[in-house]
Amino acid sequence: MIIFILTSHCQILYTFCMYLNWIHIHLIIYFSIMPVELFKNNKHTRIARKARTIPTSQTRFYM
Repeated sequence: MIIFILTSHCQILYTFCMYLNWIHIHLIIYFSIMPVELFKNNKHTRIARKARTIPTSQTRFYM
């Protein structure tokens, strides 16, 4: 009985740690990619507004 309780507890803890690891990896990927893209779009948008043209980062959507 004690062995079963310890085994099930370890399995639950292992599963929980695996989910935390999965979430952590995806958060790192998301936040390492997104700020760069947002910065590029904002920079290009500011330049385009001064020139009153379409931002270079968004021209692929209009073609």
